[in-house]
This record gives sequence, structure tokens and C-alpha cells, in this order.
Amino acid sequence: MSRLDRLRIVVTRPASKSDALCDRIEALGASVIRAPSIEILDVEGDHAQESLLRALPSSDWVVFTSVNGVEAGLRAMERIGVHLSHFDGVRIAAVGPATAAALRDRGLAVAVVPERHVGSSVADVVGPITGRRFLLVRGDLASPALPSRLRAAGGLVDEAVVYRTVASGAGAEVLRSGFDIVTFTSPSTVRSFMTMLGDAAADSLANAAVVTIGPVTSQAAREAGLAVAAEADPHTIDGLIAALASISPGSG
Repeated sequence: MSRLDRLRIVVTRPASKSDALCDRIEALGASVIRAPSIEILDVEGDHAQESLLRALPSSDWVVFTSVNGVEAGLRAMERIGVHLSHFDGVRIAAVGPATAAALRDRGLAVAVVPERHVGSSVADVVGPITGRRFLLVRGDLASPALPSRLRAAGGLVDEAVVYRTVASGAGAEVLRSGFDIVTFTSPSTVRSFMTMLGDAAADSLANAAVVTIGPVTSQAAREAGLAVAAEADPHTIDGLIAALASISPGSG
């Protein structure tokens, strides 16, 4: 019998991104409660963003910090006529293996992926920074840690915001029956989930274990007053599944 057999596990990822995680959890015998706390929306018609994307060939590095950034970024480029050939001569950094895989699936070569899969770690693997131009393709709620590190080291940094994260209350109803574990895959899923639960948050989470995908998300959970039972290592879906398997009911 799986350690997760018959447990009720909440997945807070956006509905469009949750299938793979839900399938993996169900394969371990758990019951999945789909409660998307956020939605991801493309940013369109932003002239500053479009200008930065058109100037992509003048960058030394283009940095993608999430799969959402890859998907929304390439859609934005397609809308304004920036083709994959514009990446010729530009090095690409990806924050983690899933982001790198999304880029390679689209025919783009990834030069570096940091061992620690958090955005600020990209600064450790791109080589000389002073005087280099970096284009960060990211969302509206992305951490300022990476651009701050790059600028402090003398880098020239532009940030193209290609998607925005909005709260979703779509999962509120399904949570009323209770749950054993809740998973968070970004700080925004934490904050929006707590807002979604509202005054019922303390009671709903009293006996539930919290599992996160990485340290930035864990920090957001702790700031929301939650105890983190397990954190994915590596900070990927595979790592999240392993973290789930490492805990038992009542770990929260």
C-alpha cells in the first residue's frame, strides 16, 4: 500500500498546469482535490514589453525563470513578429529543468541551468556579469532577487513582463469536505489560497500538512503562518512527489 493511499491532497496550481501533478499523485493512491488558487494570463498590448522583446538580439543573455515565462514569452514574440532566429548569438539561461525542457521543446538551446533551481541562482552560472546585457522574461510577481543581484554585479538588466498572476476562487467549494495535505508550487499559490479560505483558513489547515516546491514558496507559507512539513529537493514536480511520499498524516 502506498504511503499516500486514500489521503486527500490539494493541488493549488492553475487548472491549465495541474494535470501532470494530479496524475502523479493519483498514481500513488491519493485522492486529488483540484483547488486552483491562481490563473495565469498573458500580458498583451504592452508597448514597453514589446520594445524589449524586439530588442532581444542586442542582449548577451535571455533568462527564463519559469515554464509560464517560456510559454507566454514565446506567444508574445510571435504576436509581434519576433522569431526564434532572433535568439541567434544570444545565450539562454533557464532557472530549472522544467523551464529548460520547455525551451528545448521549442527548438531553443539552453546554455545554463543552475544547480539550485531558484531565480537568483542564475547569477551564479552566467559567467562575467559586468557590462553584459540581460533580458529577463518573467511574470508580474517574479522575485526581485535576480535582477538585483545582476545589477549589483554591474549587469545591464531589462525585464519583459509577459504574464500576470491573478487570484482564482475556483477551488473554494471543493475544500469544504476537508483535506490531509496541501501542495504549493509558488508564493502566489500560497497567498491566493489563504485569501480563498478566508476566515476558515485556520480551521481548514489545523490538521493538514503543507508541502512546497522550494524555499521561496516555503518562505511565503511561513509568512502566512503555516508550518511546512516538507519541501521539494530538487525544486521540481519530481521533487514535490518525493516530498509528499516522505510525510504522513498529521505532519502539519
